[in-house]
Amino acid sequence: MDESLGDKRHYLTGEQIDEIAGLFGDLEANGRSKIVDNAEFGYRRIVIDQPLRLSFRATAKRIDSLDDERAFTNRDEEIQERVKEALSGLDPEKVWMDREEFLNDAELQLNMAGLDLRDSVYNAIERALGERNPEAEICRKSNGDPEHDTDRREKERVPLSTDPREYFEREVAPHLENAWINESSKYHDDQDGELGVVGYEINFDRHFYEYEPPRQPKEINEDIEQITSEITSLLDGSH
Repeated sequence: MDESLGDKRHYLTGEQIDEIAGLFGDLEANGRSKIVDNAEFGYRRIVIDQPLRLSFRATAKRIDSLDDERAFTNRDEEIQERVKEALSGLDPEKVWMDREEFLNDAELQLNMAGLDLRDSVYNAIERALGERNPEAEICRKSNGDPEHDTDRREKERVPLSTDPREYFEREVAPHLENAWINESSKYHDDQDGELGVVGYEINFDRHFYEYEPPRQPKEINEDIEQITSEITSLLDGSH
């Protein structure tokens, strides 16, 4: 095709379509067609989550970045200034590697300033003063479960013939420490209710690709020499 149409790159003529239909109707395994089970084209898409790890610093620059947080700027200006002043009482050189420890220290400073803030403001403080740090402690929910990092979420396609949990333990867990499968109901298939949303894909490369070894350097050099010779002859003939 001169121009791509979505993911479509090639145009099939009527003759080619008839030929493909004929191969399908013959139902024969040969060099141009294969007979495989439908399940070989299927997969279950599972979601892999990893824990959120944050470190915190109460530098002047990070405290000022609270101005970019709507939950903070929605409060009146007096409260905003009091919050900034209270947070400025934290050691700007200290790096907190544990979110709970940081929030406890921040809450102490804010309480000493007579401030009783909503959770949304504390969330804004967390975003402004925190940053992702793979060396930090895992951030946990109130029930102790690890909180997932939205930026590190991954998706895996598991063959239909393979149990998703076994696949995870064998192929994923050894490479992603502390990762887990998100087993939320929204990541189960609507039809059978099992873990992993079912999908299908025909991977032509996997079924029909034939390896062609690269040409030998000697052959390539011979071609280059021949082309060089032809160019030289053309240039000589132009004078």
